Amino acid sequence: MRFRLLMKIGAVIVAVLAVGLVIAIRSVHLDQVKAMLISQVKSATGRTLTIAGPLELKLGLVPSMVATGVTLSNPPGATRPEMVKLDRFEMEVALRPLLKKEIVVNRVSLSSPDILIETEAKGPGNLAFSSPDEKRQPQTPTATDGERATETPFSFTLNEVKIQKGKITWHDRTDKKTEIVEIEALTLRPDTTDAALLSVQLATTIRN
Repeated sequence: MRFRLLMKIGAVIVAVLAVGLVIAIRSVHLDQVKAMLISQVKSATGRTLTIAGPLELKLGLVPSMVATGVTLSNPPGATRPEMVKLDRFEMEVALRPLLKKEIVVNRVSLSSPDILIETEAKGPGNLAFSSPDEKRQPQTPTATDGERATETPFSFTLNEVKIQKGKITWHDRTDKKTEIVEIEALTLRPDTTDAALLSVQLATTIRN
């Protein structure tokens, strides 16, 4: 269950970054794109995304966006300020599907991700994500059926996630136990026989 939650949060962040890449391709104002990414992740998760290095846009038949020094903050009370620390993030997006309002991410590459998961007997640990928008007062009126009919949102597809030299630390605040999973290499792809399943290639070490 917690793994599925992390996958969903990860998918939200990747989707936001993919939209950012689409905007970057059209405008190439990368400072504005960086500010938009930070704002959208804050809105979606309630956490602070920090990108220490400049965004780099590599143009070509398969454009990609590179970010370095990426972190996602922990909530108050965690054992360290960052839930996620990442040396380098690279994402490749196919161009042709954009003409059909489809965002197809060919590959997401994560270099040296360091993820801290904290749990406790009473409470969600650091896995509670909430949007600041949820705490706001009366919501604005929703779109009418006619307005929805005129809207054509982008669809989103992620074909591959590759992780190199990663670490996941699982800390139980109640029992004061910590387990560490060291990931030498991890590749996730949709299964060729069933898109609802994942094909996983993993080389890892578990220690406590």
